[in-house]
Amino acid sequence: MNKAKPSAFTKMLDSAKHKLGLVRDEEKKTNDETKHFAIGAAIGNTISNAASSAVGYIKGVTQQGYKLAEAGATIKKQWTNLGLSNSEATKRLILQAWEGNTNISSYIDSKGFIWRRHNPDGTVDTNYEQTGYLVQAPYNAVGTLNGTIETGYIQSDPEIKLDTANIKRIADFLPTNIDIGAVGRQYMCPLSNGTYIGSQTIHGDTLYVLHDSNFNVVSAMTVVNGGHGASFDIEESNGTAYIWASTCVDPDNNLYAVSRFPYIPGFKLEPTDSRMTHYCTIADCRYVNVDFANGYVLCGFTNGRQDIIKLADIKNGNYNVQYSINITNYGFDLQNQTYQSQTLSFPYVIFHSGDMDMQDKRMMYAVNVVHGGQEFAVDELNDIDLGITDHNVEPETCHLMHNSNNELSLFLTFHCRPANDHTTNHQVTRVITIPIIVRAPASKIDKGTINDNANTDD
Repeated sequence: MNKAKPSAFTKMLDSAKHKLGLVRDEEKKTNDETKHFAIGAAIGNTISNAASSAVGYIKGVTQQGYKLAEAGATIKKQWTNLGLSNSEATKRLILQAWEGNTNISSYIDSKGFIWRRHNPDGTVDTNYEQTGYLVQAPYNAVGTLNGTIETGYIQSDPEIKLDTANIKRIADFLPTNIDIGAVGRQYMCPLSNGTYIGSQTIHGDTLYVLHDSNFNVVSAMTVVNGGHGASFDIEESNGTAYIWASTCVDPDNNLYAVSRFPYIPGFKLEPTDSRMTHYCTIADCRYVNVDFANGYVLCGFTNGRQDIIKLADIKNGNYNVQYSINITNYGFDLQNQTYQSQTLSFPYVIFHSGDMDMQDKRMMYAVNVVHGGQEFAVDELNDIDLGITDHNVEPETCHLMHNSNNELSLFLTFHCRPANDHTTNHQVTRVITIPIIVRAPASKIDKGTINDNANTDD
């Protein structure tokens, strides 16, 4: 395994930490406990009143070219008009930390995102105290909200990372089964009873396969026009496994629906079957994941866009996007990389890529969809040791699991085969689990008392 070289992102983070060091040195010289270094309070230009819950972004470097603060200074770009036109609306304000053109919000502890409210007369509202990258502004809010980021809360690790010391290969199985026509698994989801359901595309339809706890095939069903089967999630209710997936409802117009249907062994489910529920219908929506624990749905598109919608809205037929990212903003190249699958555990999306021909890197990416910061980008065959030595290794499943303690781990599958051997009986699916490490909260920094009302002109 090759040791990864420092990335441009790492260099950006080191630069921010260096600036922090200059500030700390200055504090020691002046014995000034009130001085703090802030990045990321320039106002963004994204705001909409079209939705009942609009989003505003405040960030350190914007398209208008705001610069980071000099050592010891504080940026205060004010949101003087929240722009709320709907009396029932609230505004979600998101504070982002940027170093140059790189969003480093994933490396800031939540206490480092500091919000202050100024009254209409310019004085600080001493009763208002909010931290965190996301705050809700009520419809009747007046005055000014200032967002600053205390660089003392820059952390060495992102919010989540892979526990590479505890990677486990839990199974190897032959995906080919002539009885059901299966030759591979595009995606797999574990069930609470220790069994698994996997998917495979067959001539435009989708084959869903039930495996026992040892990954032996138990049964299968077919969903007509079910799509590629590149991702799905399972809702278990009253002993029945319901599959949430994207299904094609109008091939001529490239229309797909967020759909829910029961797993029925041996059955061929038509799109018009009463047991098939179509919620929202969206053009080119090829990927669907559901985070039932937090109540969110991911809808993915071939242009790299991934929308996050509340599950309750989807059930009501409302495609009200709460957050949206595009994977091309995180180093993914649509032209030269082969996208495989993704998973959602709000606020985190993890996706991975790599073609069977080995012409592109096997990559895994993680993003916080709220503040937009990247958690990690990992070369799966060079940066970490999966214990896979096959000549051809194709990433397939990327699925986040919650254990009984609500701890996260990744459930991954890889379709593997020997060099220049396309014999289906020689192909194997390797199943990997990787725990997710969630960063512990940082200790609170005691910086003394800051009298914001001493000078409200800064």
